[in-house]
Amino acid sequence: MIRLREKNKELSVKEAREKVSDLLKANRAKYNTDEGYGIIDGSEEALNHLDYGKVSLKRVQKILLLSDGLLLPVDHGEKDAWAKSAAIAFEKGLDKLLEEVEKREADDPDCVRYPRLKPKDDKTGILLEL
Repeated sequence: MIRLREKNKELSVKEAREKVSDLLKANRAKYNTDEGYGIIDGSEEALNHLDYGKVSLKRVQKILLLSDGLLLPVDHGEKDAWAKSAAIAFEKGLDKLLEEVEKREADDPDCVRYPRLKPKDDKTGILLEL
């Protein structure tokens, strides 16, 4: 979508998404298969794509779980959206992370500054403090 919109600045998010819809559908058909990637969706197949084991929690103070919709949108120059999202959540809480994500989405409804597939996504997060 980024390349499409760089070639045609007038192309809307909706139009760009329509142009890549076949690719998106093909990718979705590969969820939880060996050819695709794992999605925790409650299906039997999802269990085959989970990593599990034991980790010592001796020095762990917080555990953060986020859906991709609660990941901070970043522009081309910014790096490591995950680390930035985690820093906000750990230092200021999930409410502040949600505020920042929603602010960036609202400031960029056409998905130009922060390239993404759609202007808004569902947002889910859990911050466990031990």
